[in-house]
Amino acid sequence: MLLAGCASGASLGPGQDAPPALDAGTRHDATLDNDALATVDAAPTHDAPAIDAPQQHDAPPAIDAAVAPPDACVPQVTQILLNPAFDLTPAGVSWTETSPQGFALVGANVTPEQSAPFGAFLGGETGFGTVTDFLTQDVVIPAGTTKLELTGFYAVVTSETLGIAFDTADIALTKTDGTPIEDVEPLSNLTTPVGAWTPFDHVVTNIAGLSGTTVRIRMTSTCDDTDETDFFFDTFALTATHGCP
Repeated sequence: MLLAGCASGASLGPGQDAPPALDAGTRHDATLDNDALATVDAAPTHDAPAIDAPQQHDAPPAIDAAVAPPDACVPQVTQILLNPAFDLTPAGVSWTETSPQGFALVGANVTPEQSAPFGAFLGGETGFGTVTDFLTQDVVIPAGTTKLELTGFYAVVTSETLGIAFDTADIALTKTDGTPIEDVEPLSNLTTPVGAWTPFDHVVTNIAGLSGTTVRIRMTSTCDDTDETDFFFDTFALTATHGCP
């Protein structure tokens, strides 16, 4: 009796690329060492009673391998300004207002507000010489911050008619001692559109070393003695993405 070995393999379907070769050794087809095995006439055997083979039990169900736990660190996005829309009472809470004339910079003096009931109003003075207003808030940047983004709205209304930036304003990120970190949004009486709420969105690029430190959001305006310019601000947010290395 001849015993011949055979091997079968799965063929690739149309359009399927062959899998890349593995670095491990390839598998060989098994073959018999002898081409043929002689049969030996054995002495007649007595009929033996059949012995029942032990009953085969069903194999226990396969146990699913443990599912890998999700990443332990999930980045968080946190809005870190206090009273970011200027709408809490008393007006101006959490912000520091500096006006040489003693004017309230946050209140119901913005019409209409981008978000009611309050907004911030810098500039607008005439007859006092050159005047600079400041509106600031100090915030702690969360540890592990990888992204910092400041958003909000501004509007500019001016009575200047010449094409010269007589009155200016700015939104900036600084250290608490006033050292600039990054300029966010420069404005002037030439800013367009005039009299319309305009959104801004600024992702801080100079973020190295800010994680875990205190920084300052600062709005300023500097206006000359004539032809007033009003700089309005509302509905801010400073969001930090943090929590993962």
